[in-house]
Amino acid sequence: PNEKCNVNQGCAKDYFGASVSPENFLNVLKGDAEAAKRNCETMSKDPAVFGGCNGKVLNSTDKDHVFVAFFDHGGVHMIGM
Repeated sequence: PNEKCNVNQGCAKDYFGASVSPENFLNVLKGDAEAAKRNCETMSKDPAVFGGCNGKVLNSTDKDHVFVAFFDHGGVHMIGM
């Protein structure tokens, strides 16, 4: 069957567009809420920039295990570290 599924329906996006950057990715992993919030506020002030974020970060401790699965589809200007 030719069924279509909107995988974004009902899913809140914490980071999208230009806010998906190496800097923000590391801020999220490190739990640097101040830097993440600062980047989000700067981005929201520029109407020419597509993207947005809410500044959410991981609040993990040394007792937590964080698994990161990164999948790339070969796009240009993607996260490169």
